Amino acid sequence: MLREFDLALANGAVEASAKLLKEIEATGGLSHENLAYLDIRRWSRLGLDASILNHKSLSTIVYSEPPLLVSEAVLGAWARINLDLPLSSDRVGESVRKVSVANPDIAMLVEPRLKYASDPDAIAVASVVAVAREDAHLARQLAESEVADSEILGIVLSGEDNGKSSTIVSAAEVPNTSQSPAAGDTTVLGEVTLTSWVDWVARLASSSEGQVPTLDLETVQFWAPAATVDRQLAEQIDSLPAMATDALLSGVAAIIDTDDVRQPAWRTAAALLRHYLISERFAPNDLGAMCSLLAIFLRGSPAAAAYDEMLNDLRSYATQWVAASTAERVLDIADVVACGPIGEPGVRQSFVAALLSPLHSMRHRLSPALRHLGSLIAGDVDLPLDWDIKEEVAEKTAMSERSAVEVLVYSLDERSLARVVKTAAQQWPSDRVRVSSDKVGNPALRQHARNADLIVLATRRATHAATGFITDSADSAHIEYADGAGSASLLRALESGLVAVSA
Repeated sequence: MLREFDLALANGAVEASAKLLKEIEATGGLSHENLAYLDIRRWSRLGLDASILNHKSLSTIVYSEPPLLVSEAVLGAWARINLDLPLSSDRVGESVRKVSVANPDIAMLVEPRLKYASDPDAIAVASVVAVAREDAHLARQLAESEVADSEILGIVLSGEDNGKSSTIVSAAEVPNTSQSPAAGDTTVLGEVTLTSWVDWVARLASSSEGQVPTLDLETVQFWAPAATVDRQLAEQIDSLPAMATDALLSGVAAIIDTDDVRQPAWRTAAALLRHYLISERFAPNDLGAMCSLLAIFLRGSPAAAAYDEMLNDLRSYATQWVAASTAERVLDIADVVACGPIGEPGVRQSFVAALLSPLHSMRHRLSPALRHLGSLIAGDVDLPLDWDIKEEVAEKTAMSERSAVEVLVYSLDERSLARVVKTAAQQWPSDRVRVSSDKVGNPALRQHARNADLIVLATRRATHAATGFITDSADSAHIEYADGAGSASLLRALESGLVAVSA
């Protein structure tokens, strides 16, 4: 269940992650601290900063040496609620004083490993703590982060270079709990020491049952990206025996969460997709993972032969996973292909047809938004499918009689946002739908959040996401979470949200 929970978080499957968390708690076997860690990781994805800081176990967590992901989530939430962001050097003194009196003592979470954090707000708190402690070692470690503020860290480092004190408050006011940074890129899991993606897959091939190493984000964020060893990693995955499939697919969440948009490990994604097909795993959570992997594969602009082979393989299994009950996931997958790079047009059209034709025959069971999306996708690949039904006129009349709604839709997937805008303009022309893919908060995004009656959030690919900023900035808006990150998932959430705010 823990593996499924990680995968649900990686896919942005909000409902599935909530259900799994309840099942994990009911099953038992985890300490209160570990259950709290899962709560915080999920709330962080949802942007629920206030819930994180109000967690009943937070005062214990800050002294428990939690996983880095949990420390990052707590520090980022605290920064967005308590600090005037973005920080500037003239406000560091005020920020240090806020950190020094924080209750619980969130400075206990600051250590050099935070250089691996992706949340600039968490790095901002760590930088303030480095200033308060006059901790040049911590400052140098944090300076390695891509999202660190060199101006703030320079207060410590310039003081060290000049042999001068840079103290703003007594360093004793902010305890120094910095630990030694992680040793290179080596991670210890139980008695197994793993050093890279390639090492992990090699261990899967050689490990006996019961001794298979598992992965999570806490492990892999210290490793070189999968894209740097993509070809070798894919070859190793393809050569794994069937008995290793369970352990292999348990690491898919980590692959998805560490995906680099600029440098996709597309061969690795293809190899993992093949294991999903061979093992015939097509539960909704699995389909969400397959959609994410397919997006990575297509983003790598594979050669025509690889493109054709992958789509043909997926199509050959389509009868096992295309159904009305999985319509959102199916449309997400079809849209990824329709909007992606085109290999052989005929193969692309045949693949989309294999997914859309069964849904078209049962279109009366789909919501209006999903039917509109199906129509757009079919049009992109020149499929002559009419998605209208007789009840559509009555549905449109009912929606037109309500008041106009201000909507903000947020996702890091700009392609999906473009689909949402196009579909919303047809389905809900009286509503004003704004979209954003900003990676950090800014005044314009804050204003959009405050003005919105409805906010729709996609939580997949939370790296650099501004979900916390949006939820903290929202006034009285109803917040709806997409149960996935594709265009169909976003539209279904938008549709549900409009019903809720219009009730």
